[in-house]
Amino acid sequence: MGNSFNGSAVPDNGYPQAAETIFVETLIPFHFDLPSGNEALVHYRMQEIEFSDKRSSWRFTPSDRKPFLITPGAEQAIGIGLAYECLTRLHGLAKLHNGIDYMQKFEILESDITVWFIEDGDGGAITALLPSEY
Repeated sequence: MGNSFNGSAVPDNGYPQAAETIFVETLIPFHFDLPSGNEALVHYRMQEIEFSDKRSSWRFTPSDRKPFLITPGAEQAIGIGLAYECLTRLHGLAKLHNGIDYMQKFEILESDITVWFIEDGDGGAITALLPSEY
């Protein structure tokens, strides 16, 4: 399918900042170098349901039982480094809100690239993929 990683590869930095700082940092577009060598401005697209909705219960925490997978298309488009940066931001957002929706999106501004992050239920995975790979 692509690359897979277990939870030991994604450090939990403890998120020592205030909760508001984590939330704001996730919402602010950030710069990242793509595999193409171009610098991209990356934007988190707010989830469609409210954070308080009971369906916002997903943690985006990889583990041996729930690996983080990156499809070939997503790896080629954004690279492993940016995929991990997005996953780290989603994990922090999930900690802040006590869970988030199972599907999250990041957009590369000034391009047509959107990457979905989907967390499956028990026995599944967390996957970074392009919409065309769904």
